[in-house]
Amino acid sequence: MPYIPQGDRESLIGELLPQTAGELTFVIYHACLAFLEDDDHEPRFADYAKALGALEAAKLELYRQYVSPYEDNKLDLHGDVEV
Repeated sequence: MPYIPQGDRESLIGELLPQTAGELTFVIYHACLAFLEDDDHEPRFADYAKALGALEAAKLELYRQYVSPYEDNKLDLHGDVEV
């Protein structure tokens, strides 16, 4: 995850406040399209790969920062899954 300087974050995020999973998906999709727009050339495979890599990195960071600690807490509360 590229930790963007504090002063630069507000201009990048703006007023994005999706309220539903559909709205969040829409915002993410359009952010990718904006990234892929280039007046010099049509997107190439490498450009698509960069966008997909950024999505994967964001997914992993969300998991690392929020989902994993949540799951660890639930494991402590309820015990491990019996197999």
